[in-house]
Amino acid sequence: SFIFAGLLLLLYDRGCSGKAPGVAGQHPHTYAGEGRALNYQLYLPADYESRREWPVILYLHGASLRGSKVARVTRYGLPRMLKKRT
Repeated sequence: SFIFAGLLLLLYDRGCSGKAPGVAGQHPHTYAGEGRALNYQLYLPADYESRREWPVILYLHGASLRGSKVARVTRYGLPRMLKKRT
């Protein structure tokens, strides 16, 4: 639940901060806060525009994919499908 809350906060911050969008595709990031670092993957579609509203999809993976190598998550499920598209 801590990770879920952290991701929601992070996504809210990214959406409201006015930061320039990144390059399309999946990119590993680290959120460091409250003395703890959380690794996550961020996906931006090719037609991403920061002024447009976008849905937020949280992909919750199984425990076998936990740890410092968050890129492993891209081997399965939705992240794998997105990786093939880009």
